[in-house]
Amino acid sequence: PADGGAPAAADDAPVLRTPQTMTLTDVEAHLALPATETRACSLMELVAPRARAPQWLVSSCGAEIFAHFVACLEQFVEDKGLPEDTVFWVSAFALRHHTADEEAAAPLEASPFSRAFCLVDGVISVIDKDGSYFTRPTCLYEVYQTLTAGPVGLEHHVYTLQEGKEAHPYAP
Repeated sequence: PADGGAPAAADDAPVLRTPQTMTLTDVEAHLALPATETRACSLMELVAPRARAPQWLVSSCGAEIFAHFVACLEQFVEDKGLPEDTVFWVSAFALRHHTADEEAAAPLEASPFSRAFCLVDGVISVIDKDGSYFTRPTCLYEVYQTLTAGPVGLEHHVYTLQEGKEAHPYAP
């Protein structure tokens, strides 16, 4: 559904989400938004012990199973030999959703993505199993920016996870 909640069953009762079915959008809607409502802050501002600049920006559409999303990032850390405390910028956790109207009114160049984009070593696109990523204008904009407007040397990695398999980088 558009609000990111669990789809309704035939009798309009919410569908129970499990770790095997919970998406990044579900985590955002049912954890990040309620937890940050009172302070109107991002989840990172609420839980991080101190501010840290992101090292990698994660581009995703939110449709991926959250456990798969995490597995892709863990595999990326392993593949790159990065320390466990590597900082990722993930919109679901980095954005101030309760003040999103103000950020949405800004030009794309001033968006939170664009601001984070200027700080990172690279971008990781996490692709959901259905490829919904490629139908989302914001995801396509992020890939376009990464490939055309990024500084020389900006890395771009694409990860996905197939059911019953380990996360892996995409290799054509």
